[in-house]
Amino acid sequence: TTKNMGSSALNLGFAADTLNLALQEIPNDITAIVLADPKVELSVMELNKLKAYINGGGNLMILGVPGKQQILNPLLEELGLRFLPGQLAAHNPKESSDLIHAELMPEAVQLAPESKLFAEYQRDLKDKKRHLHLEELEFRGVIGMEFIDTTRFNRAIFSYTYEGAWLKAKPLNTDSAKAVFTPAEGDSAGIFPVGVLLSRNINNKEQRIIVLNTMINENEEGGGSPDFYSWLHYNEFPIYHTPVYPVDQIRIGNTAAVSWKLIYVWMLPALILFVSSILLVRRHRK
Repeated sequence: TTKNMGSSALNLGFAADTLNLALQEIPNDITAIVLADPKVELSVMELNKLKAYINGGGNLMILGVPGKQQILNPLLEELGLRFLPGQLAAHNPKESSDLIHAELMPEAVQLAPESKLFAEYQRDLKDKKRHLHLEELEFRGVIGMEFIDTTRFNRAIFSYTYEGAWLKAKPLNTDSAKAVFTPAEGDSAGIFPVGVLLSRNINNKEQRIIVLNTMINENEEGGGSPDFYSWLHYNEFPIYHTPVYPVDQIRIGNTAAVSWKLIYVWMLPALILFVSSILLVRRHRK
């Protein structure tokens, strides 16, 4: 994770630290492991340590970027999925083709109670006159993802791309002209998942795993990092407090309104004037 994300986690009650699997064992008292964009391939020893951690019920968060699919796929296959070669692209009139628009799914907005999106989702559910509308997110550098085994974990999709996106088989060059959908080169169009939440019951606990086929932009509102940390720790941190807001509403009829107007506009000012006059006269006599 980045320094800002680590500091943010620290403010929420989480202590972030690095772990060198080539020299260290995975501690038993950790909340989760975050494997974010590894630069080199995992050794057999490192891969076996992570697989043993997963099979033991440990919580995990994996983030991948284009060009690193082959590094993470050996571990992802343990989870029943894999990253596809290439990169997602879309037609964006004013942006580069690597910008992907995705719609947040209902499961995602309920990751943590404090989420702004969770509040909006609850409000929409109560208002039967409106259709449920969830927030649109933007991602850059999204890779394709497919499921090869759906029996190991319960699965919930974090978000889906909108129609118009496609998987570009060849490397995507964002510095030149707009990307063009070319089926002859292996491009495939469709609606693609962006992020998946995996869970299962193992060793008398619920195991939770997050796999993101893109990196999170922590500067964007609703980036999700605190919610991810909270979900991986079963929402025990941060400490949640739901305030009870007062209902500042007064409803009165026409008759009562006339009476209150008489009191506040005429009677109360007259009383203040009368009392002030008495005080002024008594002070003048003294």
